[in-house]
Amino acid sequence: MANNLITCFIAFASLIAPVGLVVAASPVIDLDEGTVSGARLQPSIDAITDILGRPTLVAGSAQTKQLVYADKGLEVEFRDGQMVKLTVHLIEKPDILKRYVLRPFSGELSHGITADTKAKEIMRRYRVSAEAATDSANIVEQARKEAAEIMQTGKRKPSIKMAGPIGIITVPFRRERSFPVVGEPALTHDVLFTFETTTGFVKEIDILWHL
Repeated sequence: MANNLITCFIAFASLIAPVGLVVAASPVIDLDEGTVSGARLQPSIDAITDILGRPTLVAGSAQTKQLVYADKGLEVEFRDGQMVKLTVHLIEKPDILKRYVLRPFSGELSHGITADTKAKEIMRRYRVSAEAATDSANIVEQARKEAAEIMQTGKRKPSIKMAGPIGIITVPFRRERSFPVVGEPALTHDVLFTFETTTGFVKEIDILWHL
């Protein structure tokens, strides 16, 4: 009798379940590798929707599109069909147009980074010197120096900039292609950690991809 009831319940559940409904798993973001659930090489819009599911909102033009995943705390920007920016919100953030509320990120970040992570922990992990910090008064001059150093050495260093209540730690990464082609540059991406200077807590993370 019990088995018959279980069978009937399963059959009834299959009838009322939405057809084709796919619940995307919580994403795993590797900041050092610049990957989302293992997807590499600037995945397309279709690849990201396969990973993250249907977005809350799609905005933009034919060249530039933004996918908002309010329930996952993610915003994804595409340019010419390729992902160029991923923003991870560690704390709740309402949309300025009041269309949605971005919830805190529901997935997993590398190194166990959460809303309880402080800037000093990021600086320690990525060896960002406190002496490298610049404030809003001389950010332009610092940017000139960094640009000159990149031109001379071809390398970039982690940096930290502060303007009032907000600070940003920038960590550059460079990854050689698995199958390098003559004349093609390595893939690079930057990770930007935005934190509150008063509390030190990281509240937002951006990954920017460059070819």
